[in-house]
Amino acid sequence: QSWPLRRIHDLDALLSDVVRYLPECEVYRPACQRITDFYLVDRYPFMLDSGLDLDDVNAALSAVQPLLETIRGIIERT
Repeated sequence: QSWPLRRIHDLDALLSDVVRYLPECEVYRPACQRITDFYLVDRYPFMLDSGLDLDDVNAALSAVQPLLETIRGIIERT
């Protein structure tokens, strides 16, 4: 869409950019928020207790997979 992408780790904020052009992607907000939390736990493990397990990660990835496919399709068309 020719907008400048921000170089940040906050998927929730990046999704807000996407939703301006693809409002139907709003349904992925909970998964993006959860995956951003994974980054924070990995980056700051001494501050946050995650309680994460592999099932949590797999569930989040499954939830966001259609968004990734949508984005890949847009990139391939440009």
